Amino acid sequence: MLFSMVEKFLQWIERTRSRIYGVFAFWLFIGFSPVVFTSLFVDQRLIYEKTGLLKNEYIRQEYLSVGNWQGVVYVFLVLVFALGLTYLMIWQFPDWFVNKAYEKEIEAHYVRENRRLDEKDRLENRRKSLADKQLRVVEKEQVVAQKEEELEWAKEYRDFKKSTIFKKFDWLTRAVFNHYGNTSTTDEYGNPDFKVPNDILAYAKGAELVDLDVSEGKIELTKKGNFFLKNYQLEKRI
Repeated sequence: MLFSMVEKFLQWIERTRSRIYGVFAFWLFIGFSPVVFTSLFVDQRLIYEKTGLLKNEYIRQEYLSVGNWQGVVYVFLVLVFALGLTYLMIWQFPDWFVNKAYEKEIEAHYVRENRRLDEKDRLENRRKSLADKQLRVVEKEQVVAQKEEELEWAKEYRDFKKSTIFKKFDWLTRAVFNHYGNTSTTDEYGNPDFKVPNDILAYAKGAELVDLDVSEGKIELTKKGNFFLKNYQLEKRI
């Protein structure tokens, strides 16, 4: 029976739990602090020597007596004090102070976050600018290196043009563009019908004009080989 009553009491507390009760109880405690202080900290002997009353009689007569108008006023004022401050703290103070302080805190957070993001963007833009400058420097260096490389290739091409195998360069173009890179092919009867001469093939491999796959018998023009091809085509047009 006792257990059931305690359980129901706890359930009632759970259903009615609110910060209103806590705030109201706090201000009641403050309002009745003389009663609490006297009950807990004032010695019984001192009260008896001064008033001739026991501690509980003194508290009831001094603070809580319904027959004493001062006691009634005291209890009434404490209740009004507790109710008024509870109302102010629950309904008014949040609008006057707490909510505004929270809004200022959120606003300050946004300002700090925006400054952080602005600084991050500034650093990212600076990094990007430096990366773009480095890229332009690298590109210029590559262009210069390419020009120097092409000048060297042009010299090699002029020497190649003077050689006896210059006219055989057309075999390489035919292999690449007419025979899918094959250096030799056969007809439907297995008879050879196309084969790049060994001397131009050896020269092209040695001069790094082609990449040669010996096992497959295929070639592919390199960057240098395409440079030679371009100049060779220009020579044929003249």
